[in-house]
Amino acid sequence: MRFRSTKCHKGFTLIELVVTLAVLGILASFIGRPLIDLIENRTELEQQTDQQANIEYALARITDEVRFRGLKINCNPGSISFGTPQQTVYQRNTATNELVVNQTPMASTASSSILVNNVTRFECKTIPPAQALHELVLESDGAVYTVRAFKRN
Repeated sequence: MRFRSTKCHKGFTLIELVVTLAVLGILASFIGRPLIDLIENRTELEQQTDQQANIEYALARITDEVRFRGLKINCNPGSISFGTPQQTVYQRNTATNELVVNQTPMASTASSSILVNNVTRFECKTIPPAQALHELVLESDGAVYTVRAFKRN
């Protein structure tokens, strides 16, 4: 004689739970790695975009000063400076590889702010014969950016 159980079995057995967790773990490993790669790539792309924007801003700022400031321009291999006594100097800090702007209202005080990081080269050249055309070269992360600015009188 067989007895039938009148109880209805509800729920999962331990083996069913373990198998389900194993399958979910395998699926998570297949989905998780590409998701992490996507997040890392997005972060790197944002950093590159920010660097590009900083470079464009710095070069536009310097070329505007060349064009519109009616001051004396001193163009050197690692820096460019405008006017006296209130002098503005854009230069590459060789210790930190940053393009900085130093504004010195008086000789005793100076404030500096970073415009671009990871700058491996910054040059300013005065192009003859008029001495009013200046070429700015900035190198960062292996890319070279060149801009020419004509000084207006």
